[in-house]
Amino acid sequence: MSSNRRLVGILVAIPVVLVIVYLVYMGAVFVTAASMALSQMHRVGIGSPAYYEVRSLQERAEQHRGLSAADMNALRRLSNDKYWIVRCRALASLFYVGGTPQAGLAASIARAKLNDPVPVVRVYALSALSRLHAPDVKQIARKMLADSDKDVRKRAQIVITQGK
Repeated sequence: MSSNRRLVGILVAIPVVLVIVYLVYMGAVFVTAASMALSQMHRVGIGSPAYYEVRSLQERAEQHRGLSAADMNALRRLSNDKYWIVRCRALASLFYVGGTPQAGLAASIARAKLNDPVPVVRVYALSALSRLHAPDVKQIARKMLADSDKDVRKRAQIVITQGK
């Protein structure tokens, strides 16, 4: 009887030990994956002070609360940030100032980013000009049809065909 209990104990213990080993291993995998994700987020600028600043400005613009001259100057500065995601958010913030006194300055900021080395920033710049109804947006879009990036060319084609 004693040997049967010992055998049952061993048979129960083996799966328990295997489950514990598995959970420890998966925990290590999860921690590694989470660490890699955080590292990637920091590499593109998510979590930087500039990211939080531009996110706040974008939320204010989206809620149509108006952007002050100081806000527009901040967006100009942020549109030149070292992180492409911050530059994109700065340009996206400009989408909402069309028809306001800041529209001209917003278009100027967007035009300055049409030659950004990161294609997605060029897409946002062209989109901003389109949303702002800049008078020269179709002419700029025609030039952007020769861009090296297919997404920029695609956005340029969309801008050209809008309003026809």
